[in-house]
Amino acid sequence: TIQNRPDKVIFGTDWPMCDIKKQIDLVKSLKIDEDERERIFSKNAIEVYKLLI
Repeated sequence: TIQNRPDKVIFGTDWPMCDIKKQIDLVKSLKIDEDERERIFSKNAIEVYKLLI
C-alpha cells in the first residue's frame, strides 16, 4: 500500500477528468509523516526524472 512504500509512489491525476483537490486531500489523509507526503507529491518525481530543482 501507499502507506507501506511512499518512496515508490508519484502523485499524478487525470485532470481535467478528476477532482484534483479530492486527490490531494486523499494523500493528505494518509497516516504518513510529512517527509513521506513530500516524497509522494514531489521528491520521488524529482529523483526518478532527475529534475534539476
